[in-house]
Amino acid sequence: MIAFNSKDISSHEIATILDAHYQIALRACLQCSSLMHEMLQTSEQGAV
Repeated sequence: MIAFNSKDISSHEIATILDAHYQIALRACLQCSSLMHEMLQTSEQGAV
């Protein structure tokens, strides 16, 4: 699993763009690992 995010674009918007333009299906949000997001300080935005 590879998780990433962008400071300027929400994880949901990234997933939507990649799906709409490139037919890449992704999961955006906290991926059932809220403790990891707390540690990485990405709880607000989540990740793709």
